[in-house]
Amino acid sequence: MKDEYIKLRTQDDMPISWFHRYFIEKTGRNIHFNHFHMFFMNGDIHEIMNYLDKQFDLTVVISKNGNVIKVVQ
Repeated sequence: MKDEYIKLRTQDDMPISWFHRYFIEKTGRNIHFNHFHMFFMNGDIHEIMNYLDKQFDLTVVISKNGNVIKVVQ
């Protein structure tokens, strides 16, 4: 999943289906996609991304306007 995350991290749009799959694999809890979507959309995406960057031990270089320039392992 780390390689997928690195690839997705540099894109403008990350599919929520990836986060859903990550949640199921990480927790072992098979939550229905619609329920996951509802909870996910109420979260802080920046906090979620910071958490995942730390989980995957990544350093993310971001430009002044908030775009991801590079992801370093």
